[in-house]
Amino acid sequence: MSEAEFQIGINLLIDKRIKLDEAIDSLGLLILRLREKRTVLEKQIEDTSVDLKNLRGKVSSVTQYIDEERKGLDSLSKRRSTVEQEADNLGRLIGTLRENIAQMDNVMNTEQKQIKQLTTNHS
Repeated sequence: MSEAEFQIGINLLIDKRIKLDEAIDSLGLLILRLREKRTVLEKQIEDTSVDLKNLRGKVSSVTQYIDEERKGLDSLSKRRSTVEQEADNLGRLIGTLRENIAQMDNVMNTEQKQIKQLTTNHS
């Protein structure tokens, strides 16, 4: 280096400028990578949002199915209760009919005994 260049410091200034240019280029690359990362994150967030919307739709469908099944079970339970009441009523009616038949049988037995007594007494 010549004495004039050393005193003025031109070479140092040129070296600093070159280092600053390299640093700015490096920052540019860092910014580019950050943009790429942000783009990837935005896509991942959008994909996740779409997935969540799809899941929300599925959950809604499952909830609707459960509600329909619950209504169906309630309806079946009411129907079973009605049929059970009909069966109980029919059982009571059969019991009443048995009692009536038993009473008729007793009346017939009594009448039969009286007729037997009359026929044995007159013979």
